Amino acid sequence: MNKHPINLSGFTLFELIISIIIIGLLASFTAPLILRTAQSEQIAYDQQNLLSAGRTALELIAQDIRNTRINRSTSLSFNGSTLSTIDHAGNTNIIALTSGNITRTENGTLSILAGNTSALSFTGYTINGTTTSIAANTYFIRIDFTLTENGTSQAFTTTVQLRNAQ
Repeated sequence: MNKHPINLSGFTLFELIISIIIIGLLASFTAPLILRTAQSEQIAYDQQNLLSAGRTALELIAQDIRNTRINRSTSLSFNGSTLSTIDHAGNTNIIALTSGNITRTENGTLSILAGNTSALSFTGYTINGTTTSIAANTYFIRIDFTLTENGTSQAFTTTVQLRNAQ
């Protein structure tokens, strides 16, 4: 009779089942952490995009206001979410909220300054700081708008002094 040695190496079925249960428990605890990390990264990315788009739009709008001709009564008009200026070169520039976008029209050419805009407003102020809707009395213009992307919102506000306001 030929006796073969019994091979006792390997795992039992019970050991394998316990290992699978432990791995499953570890995965159930780490999966939400990984998901939260990915969501946090997406929120940070969206906020950075909003800040970049908002700052660029804000600077372009402020530049149009600063470049308004000396005669405010004929070179500046604003109401709510629309601002119209005539610059030193005689170009008419219109900033408006159009279909959720901040748009700029320069001599008939439309460009989008920022998308996903939920609000845009222009408010005029006199030299004493009181609000006015009369262009000739306007020395400062406050710009307010809000951008929203994937549930993340960012408000932007600045006040610009007209160059000709002395």
